[in-house]
Amino acid sequence: MIRNDDGAAAVEFGIVLLPLSILLSLLIGGGFLLASYQSVTNAAYEGARYAALGVGQADVSDRVKSMVGPLATVQDPVVSPGCVPGTGMATVTVNATLDAIFFTLDVRQSGVEKCA
Repeated sequence: MIRNDDGAAAVEFGIVLLPLSILLSLLIGGGFLLASYQSVTNAAYEGARYAALGVGQADVSDRVKSMVGPLATVQDPVVSPGCVPGTGMATVTVNATLDAIFFTLDVRQSGVEKCA
């Protein structure tokens, strides 16, 4: 009996293609998620540095929102009241929703800076 192996490579490629494409999509989505998470973290620290200078809450909120990447949706940042220059600490808490390809993550980051 003679066996014909024509098309075996195409079938094997089809079997491997689906898990490979799923893995690649998850890696890309995870990269986007990590980049968004880092931008929210940096925005919280930048907002704390800005608040430590005695700037108003609306200006700190605008600064934080401008620092966040395009894949993150930020609610209004919470700025700790009572940062008197020379004493105390400025704390900014940022709540954000990160959108990746297949998943969404809610994060909360805080930045703390000594008042100037």
